Amino acid sequence: MRSLLDAGLVDEIRLMVCPVTRGEGTRVFQDRRELKPIEVTAFENGVVLLRYAVEN
Repeated sequence: MRSLLDAGLVDEIRLMVCPVTRGEGTRVFQDRRELKPIEVTAFENGVVLLRYAVEN
């Protein structure tokens, strides 16, 4: 994913965020990215779908 972002080939990122009760999360990006929120969808089970536009 990182090489595609660095090459400017990604227009949109969709992340599904699942709630956890313990443990540590995994870092998605090692550096700062300019992302513009497009849409948020919340589901009854607590999962959230996040859509972002990548601004190059």
